[in-house]
Amino acid sequence: MSARILPLLLDDAGKGLSASIFMADSKALCKSTILRTSGADIGELTALANAEVSRDNPEMLFVTAFAGVLDLGSGELAYCNAGHENPYVVNPAK
Repeated sequence: MSARILPLLLDDAGKGLSASIFMADSKALCKSTILRTSGADIGELTALANAEVSRDNPEMLFVTAFAGVLDLGSGELAYCNAGHENPYVVNPAK
């Protein structure tokens, strides 16, 4: 198995201290979910991370996310887009 990296982009819905604390918590919960869950595909990882972020959230705060698994050997990117604009490929050779 080749090396993989997981790009994760999050954007919180809000401003101020409560939104920044929620973002920090969301990042930590996403990271811990990913590290504890081996062998899951990006859809499963995103669903698990969403469950963690949603737990104990009476204010109904949320983040949007773009998460992927990039295989460094093949260059294949599997991703899940949760609220961001659709990604596109830029080919510098054209």
